Amino acid sequence: MALSMIAKYDKYWGNVEKINPLLFVGNVLDSRFKLDYITWSIEDTCTEDLAVNKLNLVKDTLEDLY
Repeated sequence: MALSMIAKYDKYWGNVEKINPLLFVGNVLDSRFKLDYITWSIEDTCTEDLAVNKLNLVKDTLEDLY
């Protein structure tokens, strides 16, 4: 059971570079978190260059959806 859970975790959250930006968009649209929480969480878990790229990707995805 634990191996199955680890495999699912690694699939969606394991590699920061491969995380689907729509997972972040869902958090941004949640009224409790907004973009400030996503900015903090990405900057906390990624290197500076990767964080800037991810944040730009999330913002571009939000603009495309709008």
